Amino acid sequence: RLALAAESRVHGRDVTAAGPRLERVQRATTGPLAVVFENGGSPLATRDGAAPVGFAVSADGRRFAWADARITGPSTVEVWSRDVERPIELRYAWADDPAGNLANEAGLPAAPFRSPVLDV
Repeated sequence: RLALAAESRVHGRDVTAAGPRLERVQRATTGPLAVVFENGGSPLATRDGAAPVGFAVSADGRRFAWADARITGPSTVEVWSRDVERPIELRYAWADDPAGNLANEAGLPAAPFRSPVLDV
């Protein structure tokens, strides 16, 4: 990643130098959370071709449940859990040895995050 950053910033080459980073989390009145990423200039993908893993949601900010997810656009992932009806907080790869597989098509992994508390 450091070499890619140098190519991009120092040498001015048009390369993807960063993985996806959380931009914002949007909640509709019903349905899944929409997680929008700054994707580093390359569309979202997973490293193994499977559905994204490593997301967890909480209704109280203390107890988290694993969540299902799917990529719905070049920079958007939908996240939901049958165990948490109205989540107020979202985490991705939030562990010492995270199992997240979200990346961009350049293969650079998404950064772990804990979202700000969502409007209740």
